[in-house]
Amino acid sequence: MSCVIINTIILALDGTVSKESSEILDQFNLAFTYIFTIDMGLKIFGMGITEYLKDKMNLFDAIIVTLSLVELFFSGGGNSA
Repeated sequence: MSCVIINTIILALDGTVSKESSEILDQFNLAFTYIFTIDMGLKIFGMGITEYLKDKMNLFDAIIVTLSLVELFFSGGGNSA
């Protein structure tokens, strides 16, 4: 839960900080994407895909994580070169 709160704060800061700080925020966003992906994978492994998808909050989390991974893929894998 603390990761969700911290990630929300970091996302809220996007666009309000300098370019150097923005690069740090991007790194935090990448780290949280990895954390949430691992969390989703462990829940699927532990519960099974069927039970996992029965819970509407898990389904919502899966959609958010999937969209984050798609964004990461199309932005070049987190490399800001």
